[in-house]
Parts: sequence; structure tokens; C-alpha cells
Amino acid sequence: MLNWAVIGLVYAGAYVALTTALAAQPATRLVVGNIALLLPPLVPIAVLIGRRSAWRGRQAVFWGAIFAWAAVWLAGQLVWASDELLRATLLPWFQWPIILQLCASALPLIALVAWPHKTAPDDTAVTVALDIAVLAFLTGFLYWCLIIAPGTNPEHTRLALRTLATIGPLVRLTAVAGLLAAAYSARRTRWAPRSRPARGRSAPGGRSTTPRPHSRRHRCRPRSR
Repeated sequence: MLNWAVIGLVYAGAYVALTTALAAQPATRLVVGNIALLLPPLVPIAVLIGRRSAWRGRQAVFWGAIFAWAAVWLAGQLVWASDELLRATLLPWFQWPIILQLCASALPLIALVAWPHKTAPDDTAVTVALDIAVLAFLTGFLYWCLIIAPGTNPEHTRLALRTLATIGPLVRLTAVAGLLAAAYSARRTRWAPRSRPARGRSAPGGRSTTPRPHSRRHRCRPRSR
């Protein structure tokens, strides 16, 4: 998990550095910036598809919501990029694709409703999945009614942009805090990372397969003459 976090931070730093270096070339910066934003969601999508058979019950619901986060955000970014690159509509903040990205940004936080490390019957997964779906649609409805739709009015555009600039990062920070809190809560469960044995491999029953030196009392004694 830590390795993925480091890779993400390095990628974000490289993205900022590259877009800053291309500030004098707006056309190139526009193309590079949009393409670079399309790549990160592909990683969790590929990983989760490869491991989809490893989870059951609430765990499957949680990772399904994480998959939806990446897929919905990617769909929104594809439409955003097509608006900027093909239709020459720069920064389409108050059009419907932004709703996909805003709802996707909230999905990691909403996914914590599943609380996947909690021991619970598998039949509760359906209820949890419905809760997550309802919260996701409610989030989109509130974003549209309170920010996006009013922002289409030129008189309210500036206020809507300020609201987006505040709520967007705040939702993401809250999601990170929630995931960290969930990781801390799961530290004593089987979700916690386990270190590898220092010597040898562990055999069934918890016994190490590493040979041990014999103690003195088991050493062979010379035969008496």
C-alpha cells in the first residue's frame, strides 16, 4: 500500500513539474495535461479487475465502489478532454461531465460505508451496496442543484467556482482521512499487513521450516571402549 502511495505522489509531482515547464506552450500543455490525467485511473481499474475473485460480501462491495470511483472519474475526464481538445471548450466547469468527476471524488469516502474489515454476514452486502448507490446519487444531485446549475448563471459563476475550489479538495482530504482511519481500525485484523518471517518459511501449524542446530544434549556421544 505504501509503495502505491509513493508512486502516486511521484506521479503527481511529475505532473505539476511538467505542466509548469510547458506554461509557455499552452497548446502542448493542454494535450499533455489531459493525457496525463487519463492514465492514473487505469491502474486501479486493472488491479481490481485482476483481483475481483478474491473478495466476497462487504469486501467485494467496498472494492466495487473503489472500481466505480476510477471508472466514473475516467469517463468524466474523457468527456472533459474531448471538450477541451476537440471542441475548443476550455475548462468546462459547469457542464454535466464535471458531475461524474465530482461524484467519483466522493466515492472512496462513501465506500467506507461497507467497512470491509468488519466481520459481518455476506447477506448484508446487498444492503450496503444499495446504501452506497443512494449516497452516490444524492451526492450528484446536491452538486448539481447547489453548485453546477447555479454556476451556469453568469451572476453566480464566480461564487460557484469558489465553492468548487473549496468543496472539491475538502472532499478529497476527508476521503484520505477516512481511509487512514479505516486502516488504523483494521490494524489488528487480517487486513493488517504482515511482515515476512526473517528466517525460513512458516509451515502449517506455525512451525518454521528453517533447520535448527542440535542442542548439546542431543549430540552423539563417543562409544565407550
